Amino acid sequence: MLQGGATQEIHLDEVTSDPSQFDQTTRRLGTFDLPNMGVKFHYRFVALKDDEKANVRLTLDGIKTLRLTIGDEREDRLNDTTALNYLLFTPAIEDQAPEPALTVLASSTLDGVYESAGDAVVEADQIIIPVSSDMQFFKINVPTAQAVSFVLQGISVQDGHLIIQYTQ
Repeated sequence: MLQGGATQEIHLDEVTSDPSQFDQTTRRLGTFDLPNMGVKFHYRFVALKDDEKANVRLTLDGIKTLRLTIGDEREDRLNDTTALNYLLFTPAIEDQAPEPALTVLASSTLDGVYESAGDAVVEADQIIIPVSSDMQFFKINVPTAQAVSFVLQGISVQDGHLIIQYTQ
């Protein structure tokens, strides 16, 4: 679970040499592509991806030493932009159809054409949308199977973002 105030790559590597030595060698396992979420401490899950942006399946049997690298010493722009809460390693589930997700649509007029609000971030209990100076109207499309239990809990504006809280 990560949050970030700058777009960045966070690398997960396996140490392939003696982990007690200074000059360790590593093998890249994958990368977390952390989007700029605008505000600090808006956590979200970010999947580990390979170079082709496909999900990575790790085999972590036995004792392993892993290294997580956030930027490098030359990237001062990343200082104090990332808060790492935890890493969660879960068993891979193969061939499972993805559950339909909430989608957010936006229009400049109430009765206008609604299109995907591409800058909206949908999380498990909230939707975060950057606020603009233009008038905007939003629709939240909830999959039919989840519609009965979907409840809006609150709407607020914080740090230039519209925060819509909900439960399912």
